[in-house]
Amino acid sequence: MTADDDRPFECWAVRIGPGEERPIVPDEWADALVVIKSGDLDVECEEGGHQTFHRGDMLALHWLRARNLANLGADGVELVAVRRSIR
Repeated sequence: MTADDDRPFECWAVRIGPGEERPIVPDEWADALVVIKSGDLDVECEEGGHQTFHRGDMLALHWLRARNLANLGADGVELVAVRRSIR
C-alpha cells in the first residue's frame, strides 16, 4: 500500500544479505512497525547496546533509537515495515 493508492499506510520491504550491515538514516523508520519476516537481525542502538531479534518479532526501530542493523547469520534477513502515510 502506498500513498499513491490513496491509502493511509505505506508498506515496504528490506533485505539484508549475510554478513551485511545497514546504517540507519535519520527518520527512515519513523513511526514504522517492522516485522522480521526471516532471519536473525542484530540491532545496535545509539548508546552502543546490541540486541538480536528473530523471525516473527515486531519492532519499532525509531523508538529503539537504533543506529545500525546487521545480519550476523548465514541466511538473508527480510524486514517488512508499515507506517501511516506521511503525505
